[in-house]
Amino acid sequence: MEIFDGFPGDFFGNSLIAGRLAIDANCDGVVESTEPSVSNVQVFDDAGTLLGVSNSDGVFNFFVAPGSTTVFTPADLPNYTPGPAQYELTADTVIQYYADYDFAYCPNGSFSNVAVTLVETSAARPGFPATYALCASNYGFIPADALLRFYSQGNTTSAYTEIIDAEDGMIMAGGETAEWLLAQLPPFEQRCVVARIQISPTTPLGTIFSWKAEIAPLSGEGIDETDNQSIIRQTVTGSYDPNDKLVDKADIDFDALDGAVELNYTIRFQNTGTDTAFTVIVRDTISNRLDINTFKHLAASHFCHVSILSGNVVQWHFPNILLVDSTTNEPLSHGFIHFSIRSQPDVQLGETLSNRAGIYFDFNEPIITNDAGERAVLKVLKMSN
Repeated sequence: MEIFDGFPGDFFGNSLIAGRLAIDANCDGVVESTEPSVSNVQVFDDAGTLLGVSNSDGVFNFFVAPGSTTVFTPADLPNYTPGPAQYELTADTVIQYYADYDFAYCPNGSFSNVAVTLVETSAARPGFPATYALCASNYGFIPADALLRFYSQGNTTSAYTEIIDAEDGMIMAGGETAEWLLAQLPPFEQRCVVARIQISPTTPLGTIFSWKAEIAPLSGEGIDETDNQSIIRQTVTGSYDPNDKLVDKADIDFDALDGAVELNYTIRFQNTGTDTAFTVIVRDTISNRLDINTFKHLAASHFCHVSILSGNVVQWHFPNILLVDSTTNEPLSHGFIHFSIRSQPDVQLGETLSNRAGIYFDFNEPIITNDAGERAVLKVLKMSN
């Protein structure tokens, strides 16, 4: 099992614990190499502190101080029972690497459970094309056949846009709708497709577009249909920085606020250099007004390891990404990260929530994304009269 490849982060001075999450098809409590991986699932300690997140190979890892004792368990998944329920490990005072702390998820029957996440992977600018990623996931126990749809919402969007291209198995496109037939999507696999639209050069700056993605299983009933659709509202802008951070809510309605609110963030990056980038690292220092223990990695453009580092830092490591430069192939020079997190429950009227990310291309100095005054800033407003 490959734990990491040149893993960056605060490794020195700490020990590393690693394991794999997998579907235990025969429910024997043992993770076998042939059993499907469980990706994008959190691992917590017994106090509910987030320690790590599994990657697309099901591998998770986290750091512990030498001599410390850690009790850890994976997140609950609907209709699955993890085994064992938890591990307790006391690290040696000498720095070590602890492997094979695996968790096997036993399915409670055969069931379907598909989900979709819609990501704006480029800016919307008058006269230019814009791209969107539709990432379909199967959280069920059986392979899923599903229909994926992407379409505009509202007269404003349809008046200024047209779907011109839809990749990766599209079965119908043109005008306002594109569809894909996803065949036999394996359990806990995520498949992303791309839709490209053309924006009219007469579109006024500040126009808000609304796009919707829907997914529906072609057979069987899903056990959770709350994540079968995803909607984004995108503001038309002029020039923009291709390395940026977005949030799905510009403001929070204080009157409608009932405790914490879930926020969806997108970090976009582009290789605007003169050669291929072999490694990309993104580090996001999460504001203490956001609850890092509610962090969920939802999607990424390329394979990556997600780590939780000290100081409320989330790190994405893209090893061997081979991200071409924009002058060689502009469409393939882009990448993205999409995640959700909840605010602290005691957010106050008038409070501003902001944070930013650093993007590292190979050994270059980091590119710092937008912060105050940009879309990654939230304000808690009183909106009712």
